[in-house]
Amino acid sequence: MEKPSQQGTYVSIFQQLQSQKSQTTGSSSIFSGLMKTQSSDIIQTSSQKSSKKNKKPNLQDLEQSSTTLKKIQTSQDQAPKDECEISQESINNKQTSKQEIKNKIEIVDHAKPRKQTSTRVFQSLLQWLFTKQGINPLWIMIEDRHLIQNFVYITLTVPPDFEKRLLAKQDFPFLGQYYDQKNIAVFKERTVQNEDNYWHSLFQTKLTEDISLPLFNKNTVSPQQQINQEQYQAMTYEEKLYYKYSQFCHSKQTLKNNLYPTESEDFPNYVSSTESTLKFDTVKFENKILGLDCEMVSTEYGLELARISLVNFDGEVLIDQLVKTPNRIINYNTQYSGITQEMLKDVKVDLQQAQKLLFQYVCQDTILIGHSLENDLVAMQVIHNKVIDTSILFLTKNERKLKLKDLAQKFLNCKIQQGSHCPSEDAKSALSLAKLRIEILEKFDNSKIISGTSQITLDLLDQIIKTNNTILILDETDQLMRLLQYGVHYDELKQNSNEQRLDKIVKWVKKKKKENCIIPRIIMTQLIKEKKQMSYKDLDSKFKEIVDNSPQNSVFAFNFEIEDDKSLNNSLNVSNPFCIFVSI
Repeated sequence: MEKPSQQGTYVSIFQQLQSQKSQTTGSSSIFSGLMKTQSSDIIQTSSQKSSKKNKKPNLQDLEQSSTTLKKIQTSQDQAPKDECEISQESINNKQTSKQEIKNKIEIVDHAKPRKQTSTRVFQSLLQWLFTKQGINPLWIMIEDRHLIQNFVYITLTVPPDFEKRLLAKQDFPFLGQYYDQKNIAVFKERTVQNEDNYWHSLFQTKLTEDISLPLFNKNTVSPQQQINQEQYQAMTYEEKLYYKYSQFCHSKQTLKNNLYPTESEDFPNYVSSTESTLKFDTVKFENKILGLDCEMVSTEYGLELARISLVNFDGEVLIDQLVKTPNRIINYNTQYSGITQEMLKDVKVDLQQAQKLLFQYVCQDTILIGHSLENDLVAMQVIHNKVIDTSILFLTKNERKLKLKDLAQKFLNCKIQQGSHCPSEDAKSALSLAKLRIEILEKFDNSKIISGTSQITLDLLDQIIKTNNTILILDETDQLMRLLQYGVHYDELKQNSNEQRLDKIVKWVKKKKKENCIIPRIIMTQLIKEKKQMSYKDLDSKFKEIVDNSPQNSVFAFNFEIEDDKSLNNSLNVSNPFCIFVSI
């Protein structure tokens, strides 16, 4: 007992999608706040007509409405000031450029982002904006987030003096104007660089680990009596199978390192399986390799045995016995053990009788299989050295033991321990895992079959796609191969340069009047380190071009990771990554 390939250019994919997804939800959301009097009446009338016809306004309709509004605004400019409530200052504000429109984003709590890495912050933000499972992160306020037409995410690594250059605004006349408390979020620490794949780390929220298995680890198994080829060929199928399993039994040193009870002063009053009177030669094969699991309750003296379950190689239950504890029970651990007070009320079998019952099926040559079996043997006060422990058999690359429940779901595709534990179910699961490892996976290159790389689940990406969001990522193809399986789109990069990546974004955020395609809702790219980097002014100019060409209700996240430079004084306080948020 244990204490899913899609390739091709983005254009061909998006031409198959209906253009209505990129249209706005109504005229009122586009022109909200532009006029206070007659214009608002016209917008309301236009919206009512649209709803009566059950038809969403297209881009041409919106432009016509915009032209009408401008005419009304002009007529109001010519009207006497006492007949018009709109001041000259208000009219001038409406003629400002797009980036000067009142921002719909504001950072309201700067402490929360500082407690997490930038990757984790953006995971929760994307989940909140584009999935049904996200919750409000509370550190950022986004007005009408459900109306977002575009979310543009650009991440890049910059030198430590970048923040000072940004503050000076000389090289960043556009982006510098957004460097304030309302638009900037600072994170806990810089994201670890040299990752195998940045997008995997961004879209993967569940912890997975490399669980590739060694083909044969002589240090963890007990040395076996060597037999020659002639002796092996003379064996029956069942004898060969038993011999194969015996090769995976752990050495005494491995058992000792994993706190198994041994014949020593540390385990007084323990009984050994060598005392069993069972004659192994007379035992059927299916009873020579057994699965064991026990459940314990908490007493005044610690954990004590309350139930024992033993299954044979074919999965038949040999023992399923409740056991009376010698000491007073203080916690039945029902949530984990499944044991209740009522179950143990009339139980008469004690620990010694349970040991004798076990030895009716187990002797020193019996192979016992279980998960973290040291806990079970300690509870039974039994010493047995022929053991296969699935927690050791499926050690991760980092030598970490995994839960039986997780192993069963990953390798057996079955769910166990739904609620309380069932010892018979756990014993069968451990037995099945051992069969899989010893009889099947041993014949193949395990590092390719069950390596951690193949176990990565981009769960956040899966959630975003399932909510009918389109994602375009601009990066090299080898960085996107796994993402394409989830329905992510890409636009082929003929030249892998930052300038081309930014030009591609400009291309996709532009309002296209002639082409029948939609604008992807989420556009992302990671700028690379080049021999000849773009100048800061050129970079700022590209950022401005992206914003200027984007439709209304767009959100932009410019994420800056700071590279290490030990030659600079740490007192500059520029080691933390930060992101500037812009909205239009």
